[in-house]
Amino acid sequence: VKASIANFNFSGLGTSDEGKISLQGLTFNTVEEGEPINIALGGFTITGKSQPLKDLASFMENANSDEESSEDMAMKAYSNLLANYGSNPPYETISITDFSANIAGVNVKMPELAGNVKRNGAGQATEIITKPMTFTVDIETDSELGSMAAPYLSELGYEEFTFTSAGRTIIDPEKDQMIIKASENYFGLKDGFKFSMGYTASGYTDMLKNQADMYKDAPQDMDGMAALSVLEPLRFSEMELIFKDMSFYDRVLKLAASQTGQEVDTLRQQVSASVTMLPLLAAQSGVDGDLITELSTALGTFLAEPDTLTLKLNPETPVTISELLDAPDSMTKERLGFTASAE
Repeated sequence: VKASIANFNFSGLGTSDEGKISLQGLTFNTVEEGEPINIALGGFTITGKSQPLKDLASFMENANSDEESSEDMAMKAYSNLLANYGSNPPYETISITDFSANIAGVNVKMPELAGNVKRNGAGQATEIITKPMTFTVDIETDSELGSMAAPYLSELGYEEFTFTSAGRTIIDPEKDQMIIKASENYFGLKDGFKFSMGYTASGYTDMLKNQADMYKDAPQDMDGMAALSVLEPLRFSEMELIFKDMSFYDRVLKLAASQTGQEVDTLRQQVSASVTMLPLLAAQSGVDGDLITELSTALGTFLAEPDTLTLKLNPETPVTISELLDAPDSMTKERLGFTASAE
């Protein structure tokens, strides 16, 4: 293992109102199971009030233990931050530049990741922003993974994957509410798709407390149900999911057809036909028929001419995750204010 840091600096911690933690020129090189792992980071900078940043550094140090894995240490440090700061992040700005990694022939490059926090007069966070960012992933064809993946990548028509993302969370401390707008929160693949999500939910503070407890008590034993239980305090008053297709569906169909020896149009018809069976399956499972009918109609239109699929919830009264999962028969189209459309 070889690792080096060109510069690591703490400034203003405990000596002024404003503090800064910065790191430049990180390199890490090792070999795992015969495969090289090379990671580089041009810079990492985090700024904010002196005391919160001092706490951040202290949490990271106190999480360290010779008997714990690096994953456990990171999770405990994160748990400490959530427990002490909750919805009030202990930083003002954060920036990562020139990140690159080569792991067994998989190359990841991210030029920049930047975010900031906006606060009210009382110092409470009212917006948490992740600025639009881009990262690429490509697989070296002469690597073991590359030789296996090459035929699939060729069928999909991608030489590399270019992903984009952005996020903005609006926080109302008085209402214990967070608002995420679909237009400002997305994850996408160039020449593939763009997925956007938005919602309004209350119970944000208790959700973060649950999250802190989970990371503290069992950082390595988390499963899907444990993650969902963390979200239980959230009460959703509206939600919007938008999937915009930009050739991804056709690419996947082409790949699937080549693997099964079918014609693309034949496979497309089979997928569309399966969607028409959703109302019948819903009747057998107890899910509201009107809801599934609207969903299947929108899906059918989308799959016939892929463009934009939009799903919305606007319930009469806020709903929790457990209500959505545990009582599907009571979650009717009318109760949820559910709509589905395709353009």
